[in-house]
Amino acid sequence: MLQLMIFGGIGLLAMVSEVLGFSRIMSLLFRIGTLICIGSLFINYGLHLTWFGNMMVEDRFSQAFILTTCLMLATWTFGFGRKIGEDEFRNDYIALFSFSMVGGVMMLSYTNLVMLFLGLEILSIPLYVLVGSKKRNLKSNESAFKYFLMGAFASGVMLFGIAFLYGATGTFDLHQMSTLTITVLDYPVFFKIGMILLIFAFAFKMAVIPFHFWAPDVYEGAPNPMTVYMASLVKTFAVASAFRFFLLVFGGEAGEYSILLIVMSAVSMLVGNVLGAVQDNPKRLLAYSGIGHAGFMLISIIVNGEIGANALLYYSVVYSLALFLAFFVLDKVLIHDDFYWSIGDFKGLAKRNPWLALSMTVALLSMAGIPPLGGFFAKLFILKAAFEHQHGILVFAGLTGSLIAMYYYLKFIISMYSRNPDSDVVPYLPLNYWDKMVMGFIGTTLLILGLFPDLISVLIRF
Repeated sequence: MLQLMIFGGIGLLAMVSEVLGFSRIMSLLFRIGTLICIGSLFINYGLHLTWFGNMMVEDRFSQAFILTTCLMLATWTFGFGRKIGEDEFRNDYIALFSFSMVGGVMMLSYTNLVMLFLGLEILSIPLYVLVGSKKRNLKSNESAFKYFLMGAFASGVMLFGIAFLYGATGTFDLHQMSTLTITVLDYPVFFKIGMILLIFAFAFKMAVIPFHFWAPDVYEGAPNPMTVYMASLVKTFAVASAFRFFLLVFGGEAGEYSILLIVMSAVSMLVGNVLGAVQDNPKRLLAYSGIGHAGFMLISIIVNGEIGANALLYYSVVYSLALFLAFFVLDKVLIHDDFYWSIGDFKGLAKRNPWLALSMTVALLSMAGIPPLGGFFAKLFILKAAFEHQHGILVFAGLTGSLIAMYYYLKFIISMYSRNPDSDVVPYLPLNYWDKMVMGFIGTTLLILGLFPDLISVLIRF
């Protein structure tokens, strides 16, 4: 699998680049490697290839999600990656991001539970370091410590779940497990325990309620580039890998386990947005908003099949782009590093820099699901799939959660376009042409995806 080799190779090169004397070109190599991955996926798209003794597979599902996540990574590198490229520890960052992408690719392509666990660990361990990469910042250190403890606990839960599933079925292979779920009518209780533990481990990585408690603190303390990477790409890896598990093992909806998923999805969409409505810190607000969006993405796993896969792919791309744009603005506005941020910091932003205010407005309206931006069709496809599969409670929870979210998104927007009476506020926030180009590209892409939603949904055809 070329993507594994490229990202793994770049990670290894970044580790020795200082010794070998080519550290200055690692940022360029990382970008070129990402573009090569994208090109190779276009060339091999539609082929069905197996790797490592059928423990990983390159099929339409994995190709579509690897392609879109690599495109998101390329967008991230040309936005936030420039800031990292100027850091004295840039090659350490490149190594960590490369290795985390290796884990993400494994989670999107696995057909064996051993590869799922390896992918999760390879993805997670670099993130623990990245969250605490501001070594002299106590808030960043606290966030890294919390994330490490909770992540280690979630990994243990997943490992226990895999062990129980193996004890019940005698195999780690998902195809063999699927055959057994069809032929064996009465599984031992070990199977049910293993399924519940595995669902809990997936739920932690998705940050859905009641496994959400780490997300606001970690998102607040982590540097902005790391936060947006976790909230977008890592969330996509987690949801897509859970989707793949239920698709391969159950061939669609997860039967009795759907009840647990439905409860977590509905509660996340409702409670996540209610908690978001009372937040004043912009990063914590977006963290709770992400919990609500994770509830939406969980619907695709409940529905499953081609309709769920297409809805999830479109939703993950649109949500990631909107989050990139929102955090790009946050990174320009929240320049004081005392962590006492509030929505009040954005008052009068439309006068201080209209471009930033417009970009944040586009991002928030897309997250809210306002047409003609891509977020409208993202929520429409998810809710339509839930309605067609007679999950009325999910439709109700999704619509109610969206209305609640509309309140705090509009509160944010109104603050940006209101007059700030504080004379100490800097009257203007400068932007260079590159920043304007990146934000313009993301905003335009959100609009194009809203006008032509089939550009994404055609990627997956089982």
